[in-house]
Amino acid sequence: RQEGDIEEFVIILQDNGKISEFEVVLNLQSGEKIYVSMSAKLYPEEGYIEGVVTDITERQKAEEAYHKELDINTTLIESSPAFYIALEPDGKIRMMNNMLLQALGVSSQEVIGKDFMTFVPEREHDLLMKRFEDLLKGNALSSGENYLKTKDGNEILTEWRNKFIY
Repeated sequence: RQEGDIEEFVIILQDNGKISEFEVVLNLQSGEKIYVSMSAKLYPEEGYIEGVVTDITERQKAEEAYHKELDINTTLIESSPAFYIALEPDGKIRMMNNMLLQALGVSSQEVIGKDFMTFVPEREHDLLMKRFEDLLKGNALSSGENYLKTKDGNEILTEWRNKFIY
């Protein structure tokens, strides 16, 4: 999927002899803006171009709405004073919000992809693993408390609520 303007579409078509799913914004005479995806193949010997133009305006609007919602949700999570963490089904960290990162004294680059148990004192591993496995089965507790280890070796008591999303 490529994006650009009509002139760029023509240049790529002339250079390559074909182009697929090139997205362009068109301004109609009515003032309306529409989004289209264009694919074409050039037949220079025969003197014609074969192509398809598909109106993707609704899809584009849906994508824009999705990204706007995602931005709002990300801003809410990142600016919240609460701790947020997302774990993959294998227990690897998918994301931590800024408040939790600061409390643990780590950066997102240091935690993404790491096993969450890295931040749990060993004495609580068994209990937390059981709770996590229960969560994956759909019959987990909705809240609890446990300690987390900070980068400098201190421990902080956290109260949590969980929600299985996938």
